[in-house]
Amino acid sequence: MQHSQAFYNHHLPGAIVNKVKDLTAAIPELLALVVDQLLPTLLTVLIALGFLASVHVYFAMALALWIVCYISASIYFAQQSQSLSRNTAESRSKLSGYYVDLFSNILTVRLFSAYRIEKANTAHYLSQFVAAERKKDR
Repeated sequence: MQHSQAFYNHHLPGAIVNKVKDLTAAIPELLALVVDQLLPTLLTVLIALGFLASVHVYFAMALALWIVCYISASIYFAQQSQSLSRNTAESRSKLSGYYVDLFSNILTVRLFSAYRIEKANTAHYLSQFVAAERKKDR
């Protein structure tokens, strides 16, 4: 609601609704990820480091070095895939927004719009989404 009118003029209403919907769905997923996966993994690593340190400090240092390398590689690849995922989500949102707008105004489209133009627009948004999805999956 705080955005300018230009924002609403340049974004399909369905796309805005999809972004809000995706955000509200992501919050419980994030909490579940932290509670179900991150905390048990962190506890396991700490226990393993403590156990290996009790055997010999070099074992714990080797494990700590491996963990640092693993986390560094994970962060690097996560950053690489983040932009691809953002592009895919944006194209999916545009496609869904276009469909919502098209179907909510179907009578207007049928009465006043050329069928070929709407078909071309649909193909355009769909091809953008498919291209982004393929790029992400490489």
